[in-house]
Amino acid sequence: MLREAKKRFRAAGGGERGFTLVELLVVVVILGILVGVALPRFMGRAETARENAAQATLRAMKSVLDTYYTEYSVLPDGVGFPAVMKDSGIDWSGLKDPWDNGFGYKVDIAADTYIIATKGKDAAADSGDDFYVRDDATPAKGSSGIALGGADATSGGDTW
Repeated sequence: MLREAKKRFRAAGGGERGFTLVELLVVVVILGILVGVALPRFMGRAETARENAAQATLRAMKSVLDTYYTEYSVLPDGVGFPAVMKDSGIDWSGLKDPWDNGFGYKVDIAADTYIIATKGKDAAADSGDDFYVRDDATPAKGSSGIALGGADATSGGDTW
């Protein structure tokens, strides 16, 4: 009985296996449409993830500085800042943001104020897409103002 079914199947032209060219083209077109719709959404998520990572790094450095200030009642200068970061587990010398830029640290010891910033996506300081944190605020995006006076300490071999 099984032999007869195989013979009938082959006689009806069903012995050939595989897909026709039209079927393959339809599948390729459908996959292309799905990629065209999904890719822009994923690209936007990647940039959001980079921004969140930059803010998280700034938040961690702010916590270190706030703790240091609480213990010693003074902020570290530009020379001492890398050591303070290193003691807390942050390798300042090689630290880069998600766009491969270094961070900058500017301090006014007399006023007990500081700012830590990264240049953001365009790699230009004080251009509006910087991410920064000040002693009295949470991490933010915008013009940091750090480039106006340079930076006391920079990471990742970057210059400000």
